[in-house]
Amino acid sequence: MNESKHAQRVVEHFKGLLGEETCQSIDTETFDKLELMIESAIDASVLEAVNTAKGIANRAAHDISHIIEKI
Repeated sequence: MNESKHAQRVVEHFKGLLGEETCQSIDTETFDKLELMIESAIDASVLEAVNTAKGIANRAAHDISHIIEKI
């Protein structure tokens, strides 16, 4: 997944909601900061999901080891 491209799309969509006149009153740096915040939020969410998956995989591996020991 490319978080940067997703963040760019979200900001572009947000600009569309704001309208051209409103966007002209907001400097580029502000939109760049918004994009970075969105990208960071996506990264944090992905990391949380990966850590959750890692925990599930570790528990499954542990459970499988116990099952094998009983055979």
